Amino acid sequence: MNSCEAKISLNAAQRCLQRLCKHWSHKFQVRFDDREGAIDFGTSRCELQVIDGGLLVRLSVDDPQELTELQAAVAEHLDRMAGEPLQVDWRN
Repeated sequence: MNSCEAKISLNAAQRCLQRLCKHWSHKFQVRFDDREGAIDFGTSRCELQVIDGGLLVRLSVDDPQELTELQAAVAEHLDRMAGEPLQVDWRN
């Protein structure tokens, strides 16, 4: 399993988490509450957690080639859901 994470500074982390999970719940298996969320993409997974000052996002994939694609997709969607410019720096 290949994984990475990003700590994202965000004013409305709870709102962003919920919006992202609701958005993807139409296509994927999703669970979320006020503080945590998880999106199951089949062979990959995105976990979100509200932290002080923002959001912690963890990605896990079976195929290492999928990691870059998933990073880009999640960052793009988070940026749209947040309604504010985000800096997403993935760390392995």
